[in-house]
Amino acid sequence: MADVILFGALLISLGAWIGLGLVLYREQQEERRRFTEEWRKRNERDELNERRN
Repeated sequence: MADVILFGALLISLGAWIGLGLVLYREQQEERRRFTEEWRKRNERDELNERRN
């Protein structure tokens, strides 16, 4: 019986780690998307400023 409880706790722990990994992965993807968007906007502004000068 202790083996079943230990195995269940192991599965719950593994599921929690996988869930945490997914949350962190999504957060990192969102940050990367935001950074890329800001970089693109900055480059567009720089190009407009170069054309004006």
